[in-house]
Amino acid sequence: MDIESLISTLGFPISCVVALGYYINNFSKIAREDGNLREKSLMEAGNTREKILMEVNKEFAVALNKASDAITENGKMQLALFERMHMVEGKIDNLDVKVDVIIQSNMEHSVNK
Repeated sequence: MDIESLISTLGFPISCVVALGYYINNFSKIAREDGNLREKSLMEAGNTREKILMEVNKEFAVALNKASDAITENGKMQLALFERMHMVEGKIDNLDVKVDVIIQSNMEHSVNK
């Protein structure tokens, strides 16, 4: 049916309402299709981001575990070094005492001569 026959049969106002209904129907159909495409695109992008974040998170967890192990090992090494330093300090203190005794003994020996 063409526009002229529609206007002559139903009248101009009713023909305008029918044309407007047709326009709204087509517009809403196009808008729904665009929305569905946009939603699909956003979901795919979100899924891609999620996969990337999961991979980065796994790599970060591995790096964090390695760092934690290194820190633990470093702490053990520091503790061993502190123990050795304490032992060396004890030996130095013993040497100081022995040197003081030797010096005192030499002084007494030289005074007695």
